[in-house]
Amino acid sequence: MSARGKVALGIALAIGFFIASIPAAVAAPKIKIGNVSMAYTLYVDMLPALAKEEGLDVEVIDFKSSSDENLALATGSLDGGNVGALGTNSLLAKGVPVVIVAGTVRGGSGFVVGKSIQSLQELQGKKVGATKGSTSEMLAKYQLKKAGISVTWVNLPHPQLGVALSQNEVVAMAAGEPWASLAVSRGIGKVLPGFDIYDSPAGKISGAFVVSQKLVHDDPVSVQKLVNALVKAVRLAETQREDYIRHAVTKLNVSDEEVRIALKNADITYQIYPGEWPALTGIAKDMGYVQESADYSKAFDLKFLENAVK
Repeated sequence: MSARGKVALGIALAIGFFIASIPAAVAAPKIKIGNVSMAYTLYVDMLPALAKEEGLDVEVIDFKSSSDENLALATGSLDGGNVGALGTNSLLAKGVPVVIVAGTVRGGSGFVVGKSIQSLQELQGKKVGATKGSTSEMLAKYQLKKAGISVTWVNLPHPQLGVALSQNEVVAMAAGEPWASLAVSRGIGKVLPGFDIYDSPAGKISGAFVVSQKLVHDDPVSVQKLVNALVKAVRLAETQREDYIRHAVTKLNVSDEEVRIALKNADITYQIYPGEWPALTGIAKDMGYVQESADYSKAFDLKFLENAVK
């Protein structure tokens, strides 16, 4: 072998040794995203596969309630998540270092009463079920307070609310979908005519996709890939609706028809309207959910969403 060949071989071997000696720890860590499974949130399950196409390793972790997911975000166990509006407001008000990077859904809340209930006034002093910290709970509380109705709230996971209503443990329930529509379609309860759970300054505000400030600061490239995957997931949920419905049927153990009914009361979307969030803060503070108002002037970082939808 010539002297030049020996030098080239030596360089190649050195480079190969250097690459092989790089610790595995330098690889980008897995990004952990939280979610509470509802008929309108299951597109988040697509994130691992879609993020992989972006060169990103994502794990989606299911939680039984919004409060459990919020705790995981507050303690740093999650890098981000699909969080209900009230949960997002609470995180920001408590100073948890997260930012809103996209929307997740609009609507998706329902209020169902027992079949014998004919008016809101009949709920006075009775037990009403809801999942503590959920958007549906807060919006329902707002409507009852506006009507001058005082009730006892019973905290239950969304899937257990219909059971409690059917067994007369509560006389009404505020729930996300599909659980609200399921209670109606199964004949457990009904919707009161004229009752609009969205009749508040916060409109149909429902959820946000939040990411830790640390991840945004340390790895904005990964955040962009994550939001790219989120936008793709939302679009697939719309364009491949039948596949989405089949997934919901399997995961939630409900019927095809029930999922379709539930999706009529929720708009899966990555769009978000920052102006609604201060209104939500005002409602949450007025009803004692939070002691201080969140500073929404610093709550949004929508450049990733803008880049993703271009």
